[in-house]
Amino acid sequence: QQAKALGGDHWEEISSEVSPECQADYVAMMENYPKLVFGAKSFNADKDHFEMTSTMALEIANPKITEQLVKLNGHISNAATVSDQSLLGLALGLNLNNLTPAFTELWTMWTSAEFKCPSLLESQEQVRAANPANLVVITAMAQGLQGVSLSIQGLELGSNPPATASADALLAVTAEKPEVLAGLLGTLPQFSGIVIPTDGSFAEVPLPPTVPVKAKIGIQGKNIVLTTGPKSEALAKTLVTESINTEGTFALGLNYSEITALTDDVINTIAATNPVADAGTCAETYIAMTSLSAFDGVLNLESAYTPKGVEIDMVMDMSLTGTQEKATAITGDYEVESLGVGCLWEQQGVDTLSKDGTGQYKIPSDDGECFIYEAEYLWQQVGNRLEFTETKNTSRNDCASDWETPETEDLPVYDCSIFDHNGSGFSCVFTEEDSREVFRYAKAK
Repeated sequence: QQAKALGGDHWEEISSEVSPECQADYVAMMENYPKLVFGAKSFNADKDHFEMTSTMALEIANPKITEQLVKLNGHISNAATVSDQSLLGLALGLNLNNLTPAFTELWTMWTSAEFKCPSLLESQEQVRAANPANLVVITAMAQGLQGVSLSIQGLELGSNPPATASADALLAVTAEKPEVLAGLLGTLPQFSGIVIPTDGSFAEVPLPPTVPVKAKIGIQGKNIVLTTGPKSEALAKTLVTESINTEGTFALGLNYSEITALTDDVINTIAATNPVADAGTCAETYIAMTSLSAFDGVLNLESAYTPKGVEIDMVMDMSLTGTQEKATAITGDYEVESLGVGCLWEQQGVDTLSKDGTGQYKIPSDDGECFIYEAEYLWQQVGNRLEFTETKNTSRNDCASDWETPETEDLPVYDCSIFDHNGSGFSCVFTEEDSREVFRYAKAK
């Protein structure tokens, strides 16, 4: 029924392309996953702040499946939780000790299932070829591994990336016996000559002179840790008292405001490494990153297998004060640039948005000696959109040429979508057919 609802008016067309045998097999499989639900556990908000805790869950009705999946839950480190002082956190949890037996059971369930659908029968044959016995060798080499965590405390791309890029980051590999895993790493060519200390101290990792970070490696508690800065080293030391858990399979933390702050660095990186980058690609990258500026806060989510299925818990903690500031009037004098080829900002002109709803836009000549285009218009702000109706415009080829004025009925009407609005200006996206162009309005000094 849910599948039919999702298919809507196209359900008959979709189902007609699937044979009755496959339809029956698909329905039987879907009965193992009867519900996908979402709900908020808590919600607190006032004029300056809101916090919401929510859960999305996929119900798995077959207990034989969930029994095996639960065994795969691994360690989710607190290092993956993002606060207002960090940029990004990521954790992958996997109890490697249980991988082979759990995968074997799931493999057996799938390969022994009775199907009539040709595509599912073919899938069974392909899965039979992936014998789980092959996992024994892999898991034996990293016995006791429980999870991997990454925390980026700071990131700077600099003026000439990647040569000037640096990150203050922590990579932690969690295991029941990290000393044994450290010894195994020492046998790999990449770790040749590196002795991982087991007394809680750190050893420097030799890196090429072109790498602009200093890395240290050591063991903290149940973790082999690699750090590249003072903040990440301090965070690594907090893991000494952290016990191994089996809380989940995946965790992600994002600090929206810190990510947005990297927008200019990312655009400059593209400009430095790809001088012929398409203007449209540059615009989409800029829009995607700066759109996060509407959010000032952090998001943390964590997924886990449970006896009832798969659950994803999300905690969003946001400040609303920045959003309120960005909603202030945008009247004023601006210098206007557009994002062009190679992700370079190109000077366009000067613009005045007056309080009475009138405006004037001027484009200077290449040498800056005069203006070669002048337009007068009426404007209004509707939500996050600026609407312009030109009432007059004139243009000329150069400073010595005569002005040319088009007929009134030929004057354009256009609009743009505002984003990244702050005390120093805003950006606006003009859309024409399938392309978008970004203009940046900086308050004139």
